[in-house]
Amino acid sequence: MAGDDQILVVRVQPGARQSAWLDWEQDEQGRPRLRVAVAAAARDHAANIELLRFVAKALSLPKASVQLRSGEHSRVKTLLLPAEATQALPQRPSPVS
Repeated sequence: MAGDDQILVVRVQPGARQSAWLDWEQDEQGRPRLRVAVAAAARDHAANIELLRFVAKALSLPKASVQLRSGEHSRVKTLLLPAEATQALPQRPSPVS
């Protein structure tokens, strides 16, 4: 991982009408992850390909700069993308005090 890359954890919901950011949630350990609807079925790597295409387009990045680090066969995936791109992600909700 290069010094200017950032990890993004997502939970994919395949089979959507269109690909879209959904919302932020917390995993079992309380870490944030972004739910993403993907307009592709979860077979033959179609959902992974569409996820990478959607994220690159939504963040105005070249496709090659968004990489799948882990979760190839899981709904929870870890992506690697340029750090500056994280500013274009949907905002996380503020913690309620």
